[in-house]
Amino acid sequence: MNGPPTGLGTLHWVDRTDGQLSAAERRSLLRPLARAHAVNAVGRLSMLVRLNSGRRAQVAPTRLLPPDSVLTRAAQVQAQRLLSPVLLHHSHRTFAFGAALGALENLEFDRELLFAAALLHDIGLPSPVHQVDFTVGSARVARDVAEDVGLSSAATETMRTAITLHHSPNVTLADVPVAYLLSAGAAVDVVGLRSWQLPPDLLASVVAQHPRLGFKREFAAAFRTEAHRVPRGRAKFLRSYGAFDLGHQARPVHRLTRSRSICRGEQPGVPPTLDTTTHERETAMTTTTPPPRNPLTAGTPAQIADEPGRGHIGRIVAASLATGLLGALVLTLVVFAGAAEHVITGTALLAFAFGWALLAVLSTRLTSRPQRWALIPAALMGVTGLVLLVLAPANGALTAAGWVWPPVLLVLAAWMGVALRRALPGRSRWLLYPVVGLLAAGAVGGLVESVVLARDQGTYDMPGTSYDVGGHRLHLNCVGTGSPTVVLESGLSETSPMWTRITSAVGRTTRVCAYDRAGQGWSDDAQTPLQDGVAIATDLHTLLDRAHEPGPYVLVGHSTGGVYAQVYAARYPAEVAGMVLLDSASPDQFTVLPDFAGTYSASRRLLAVLPGLARLGVAQLAPTAAFSDLPSPAADQIRAFATSPRGMRNVRDEHSVLGDAFTQAEALTTLGGTPLVVVTATENLQTTRGWSAAQDRLAALSSNSSHRVADATHVGLLDDQHASEVSVRAIDDVVQSVRSGSLLPR
Repeated sequence: MNGPPTGLGTLHWVDRTDGQLSAAERRSLLRPLARAHAVNAVGRLSMLVRLNSGRRAQVAPTRLLPPDSVLTRAAQVQAQRLLSPVLLHHSHRTFAFGAALGALENLEFDRELLFAAALLHDIGLPSPVHQVDFTVGSARVARDVAEDVGLSSAATETMRTAITLHHSPNVTLADVPVAYLLSAGAAVDVVGLRSWQLPPDLLASVVAQHPRLGFKREFAAAFRTEAHRVPRGRAKFLRSYGAFDLGHQARPVHRLTRSRSICRGEQPGVPPTLDTTTHERETAMTTTTPPPRNPLTAGTPAQIADEPGRGHIGRIVAASLATGLLGALVLTLVVFAGAAEHVITGTALLAFAFGWALLAVLSTRLTSRPQRWALIPAALMGVTGLVLLVLAPANGALTAAGWVWPPVLLVLAAWMGVALRRALPGRSRWLLYPVVGLLAAGAVGGLVESVVLARDQGTYDMPGTSYDVGGHRLHLNCVGTGSPTVVLESGLSETSPMWTRITSAVGRTTRVCAYDRAGQGWSDDAQTPLQDGVAIATDLHTLLDRAHEPGPYVLVGHSTGGVYAQVYAARYPAEVAGMVLLDSASPDQFTVLPDFAGTYSASRRLLAVLPGLARLGVAQLAPTAAFSDLPSPAADQIRAFATSPRGMRNVRDEHSVLGDAFTQAEALTTLGGTPLVVVTATENLQTTRGWSAAQDRLAALSSNSSHRVADATHVGLLDDQHASEVSVRAIDDVVQSVRSGSLLPR
C-alpha cells in the first residue's frame, strides 16, 4: 500500500521544510509556471475574441451549492471567526469555481472535503509566521476541525494536503481531485487562470453572491507580507516570476463580471434585478442625436480616422501586429521547430518585417493616414533576417555583434516613437507604443548581456588545464590521488563546477576528474556543433590520453551524462573499471517513459528559442539561487555559463541529437561483473511515469550492482549538501569494490 504523498507542496513536505523551497525545487517549478503563463495568455486572448470554451459550457446550479454536513458547518464557523469578509467571500468563490471545473471535467470528488478545504485554505494568510509557509497554519486549523467532528484520518490527510498544495503551480489530478480542484478554483479567483472555461453567467452569479469587496487590494497586501516573511517560500517564488502580480493585475473575472453588470445598469457585486426602465434608457441612448460638428475642429486626426470611407486604421494596426507575431510563432515553433539559432532568429525577423510592411501597404491603400514610416523597421528587420539565414554566423560573431545591434535598435525605437506620434491618429497609436517599448527594452537588454558576457569572461579563471583533442580544446580539472580515477560526466546544461561537492569529497580518497564537453564551460566549441554520443566519447577518450590520466576509470554520469557514460563503456570496455549512474537517463526513454516523446518534442521547440532570448538579456533576470544550491564561486560560475547564449546553444545542440545518443548507448548490453551503482532520486520517481522501470533496467546491466533510492531532487544529487552525500557514498563504494575485487554492499 502506498504511503502519503511526500512531494513538493504536500503536507509531508510542508511539515518537513516549513514551506522553504530549495534551488532545485524552484527550478522544478519553472516549467509548470511557464506553462501556466502560456495557457493563461492564450485563454485570456480567447475571452477577448469571444471564442473561449466557457461560452458554450453549461454547469447545473446544484453543482455549486455548498454541501451541508457536520464538517462543512464546522469549517464555516472557523472561517467566519478567523477570516475577514473579503477572504471569506474568496473562499466561497474558490469552492464554487473549483466545483464548476470538476463538473465540466466529469470528475468524481468529495464535495464536503473540497468545501471545507476551500473555507480553510487561507486561514493562515492573515497571521503570517516568520520563515513558515502560511498553509502550515491553515492545515493546523483544518486538523483541529477534523478532530472535532471525528473525520477519518485518510479524509483529514486529503483535506490538509489539498490546503498545503493549493498555491503550487504544478497541482494535477495525480494529487487527488480535491487538491486539484482547490488549486484550480483559487487560481480562477486570484489570477483568472482557466476562467475562460467557465460560463460567463456562472462567473457573474458567483461574484454577485460573493462580492469581491476590495479583494485585489487586501489579498495583494497579504501575499506581499507572506513573501516578505518567507523569502524562500512559494509566495515569494510566484511573485518573483510574475505568476501573481501580472495575473492579479490583469485578472479577467472581476472585469468580466463588472462589465456585464455595468452594461445592465447594475452595481458591481449586487445581484441583478428587474428594472422596467432599462429598455427606455437604452432606447433613448440609441436615438440621441449626435452634436453638430464644430467647423473649428473638423478634420482633426481623431475625427478623420472615424470618418466613413476612410478605413479603420486601428484595425489595420492590430491586424499587422498580429500577423507579424503569429508568423514569428508559426515559423519558430512549427515550421522550423528546433532549428539552429540563426534560423530561428532570422525567420522571426522576417515575420516581423512582413508585419511592418503590411502596416505600411494597407494603411496607404485603405486609409487616408498612410504609415510609410513602417517601411524602415520592415527593411532593417528583413535585411538582418536574410543576412542571418545566408551567413549562418557562429556564436563568436553573434556575440561580437552584440555591441552593434543594440544601439541601432535603440535609435530605431526612439525614431519610431516620434514617427508614429506624428503619423498615427487618436488611440490607435497606443497599440504601437508597447511594441516600441519592447524594442527599446530589447536594445537595453542586449547591451546588458554584452556587458555581462565581457565581465564574466574576465572574472572566472579556469581551474585545471585545457588540452587539444583534435581541432578544439577541452577543459579538464583533476584533484586527489589514488586509483582508480573517477571521471565525471555532466548532464544536459550542466558544467564542471556543478560537481564541486562531489570532487571535494571524492578527492579525499582517490583521484577524480571533472571536464566540460565541447561548447560547455571553459572548453572550446567543436567544429561540428551537433556532437552525438560517439563524438563525445571519442573526445573524452582523447582528453584522458592527452592529460596522461591512466585507466581503467570509474565513470560517473548524471542525467544524460549517464547515457554518454554508457556509450563510452560500449566503445572502450577495457577502460571502464566501474560505473555510477546518478538518476541517469535511459537509452529506452522513448519506449519506457510514456510521456517522454511529447516532453522531448515540446522541449525541442522551446530550447531552440532560448539562445535568441538570451541575447536580449532575458536570462539575466533570473537570480543565481535559481540555478544551484552550491556556494560561491561555483554557483556564480554555473549561472554565468547557463544564462549565456553560448550555453543555451550547447543545450539545444546536444538535445537535438539526444535520440542518436540513446541509440548508440543501446550497444552496451552488459557490464558483466563490473561494479555498478544506480542512484534514483525520488523526484523523478514521483513525477515521471515509467522512471522506476527504466532505472531497474540500468541496474540490470551488471551482476554486481546496487540500486539505491535517494530522497532528493534530480539536480540535488549534485548540488544539495545532504543529497550529494548519497552520490559520494555510491562512488566510494564502487571505488572500494574495484580496489578489493569484492561485491558491492546492497
